[in-house]
Amino acid sequence: MVIVRSISSIMTEMEVFQRGRHPRMTNYTPTSVITMLNESVANQIRKLELALQQGLDASNLYNATGQDLDYLVSDRLPEGRLLGSKSLGQITFYRNTPATYAITIPKGTICTAPSTYGSISFQTTEDAVLDLGETQKVVASEAIVPGTKGNVPGMTIVHMPAPIGGIDYINNPLPFSGGEDKETDEELRTRYIYVVRLPGRATPFLIEQHIKDHPNATQAVATTIGFGDLMIVVDAPDNEEVVNDISSIIDDNIAGGVIACACIAARIIAGSPIVSVNTAKGGKIWVRPKDYILGGETITGTYKDPSGGSHSFSAIIPDNTLGGIGILATMESGYPDATEITNLPYTGSEAYDILIGYGTYPNLFLRPKEVPLSVYLKIKKEASFEADLEWKIEQSLRAWIASFMIGVDFEYADMIKVIFRDYNSPNRNFEGIDDIISCYAVGGGIMVASFNSNLTINPDEKITLSSVTVESI
Repeated sequence: MVIVRSISSIMTEMEVFQRGRHPRMTNYTPTSVITMLNESVANQIRKLELALQQGLDASNLYNATGQDLDYLVSDRLPEGRLLGSKSLGQITFYRNTPATYAITIPKGTICTAPSTYGSISFQTTEDAVLDLGETQKVVASEAIVPGTKGNVPGMTIVHMPAPIGGIDYINNPLPFSGGEDKETDEELRTRYIYVVRLPGRATPFLIEQHIKDHPNATQAVATTIGFGDLMIVVDAPDNEEVVNDISSIIDDNIAGGVIACACIAARIIAGSPIVSVNTAKGGKIWVRPKDYILGGETITGTYKDPSGGSHSFSAIIPDNTLGGIGILATMESGYPDATEITNLPYTGSEAYDILIGYGTYPNLFLRPKEVPLSVYLKIKKEASFEADLEWKIEQSLRAWIASFMIGVDFEYADMIKVIFRDYNSPNRNFEGIDDIISCYAVGGGIMVASFNSNLTINPDEKITLSSVTVESI
């Protein structure tokens, strides 16, 4: 959101800044040169702020209107805004005496009804003929303009602006109905949100949205990691109720044949074990045969818990187990979370995936692995600087890093922006920074200390703040 300031407010801020930099500048009377210059500059700044706010509104689903909103909803509502519908009914054309000749009632004959909105116009939608000897003819008709105004009661359409020779009067014995107004911005916005929340199948975006609808899930990322496999990472509390809820949401929204496999931690390929393929923050162990298992066998191995301790697990694979079935392993009592598979003493000839994840197979998910980040900054201050400058820069950095999403990389250039521009108040620059003496960040064993460098993280990782140090000279 952009705060659009008044011209006088901008001029006041400019005057305060100018007086601070140049104390001898004192003539700010309405007709002074500096006041007129400030007013001219402030007017342009206000125009820029208005344009920026309009641009932000146009790209925000909750603020966009008109054609801007039509464009935003086109990804989920390709039919676009509902333009309303015309009210439909029948108009009867009468004679006081039987017709002595056939009377043609052309398609498009205009008839009107008085109302509080003014005259409402209707037209016939077919050619009709009141035949010889008849006294009335019923003709299908519609309102000319879409909208609910055309839903008029019976016996209200009584005027024909261009009379037809031989027709004495008209009316509509029954009400007209079916007219709907053009969809408003708010109605279109609500319909878009509702469509997004309808159960979708297989698309990672929709699965993410449905999970984030859960009150305890702050973030969710779904990534395709192989044919038929989906890795879902959710930032949510570690309790049984939340785990079950998220697993159920995945089950409701994932397509048939797609497996939310969480972490493929190890593999057995044609009898050859491969351990430590991937690691996880934690979860139960599941064993998934790749092919049909005719004769049952037992898969055993060792795993690490979150504190680094080593423990054993085992999984009994029954006879005639189909490929793709997930078998929950038995883990050591008191150590229900595995982070890594470290050993698989397998001597058979089959193929298996060893999975780690929360929930119930095939609707497993992971919690993000944290990548702690430490930031160090040393600045040179100008002769005049704002109070608590170091503390304010530190809070800006903290707020920025706290906003990081799962799988988002850390970029040095973005950090420099946050040092100069308050992340908590994006329309305000820090005053008093003359130069940066030293600036770097350390995370995941990597130092990021120059432009065009960054800390790249995996889709199941999330950057978190370890420490921030801001010093000055």
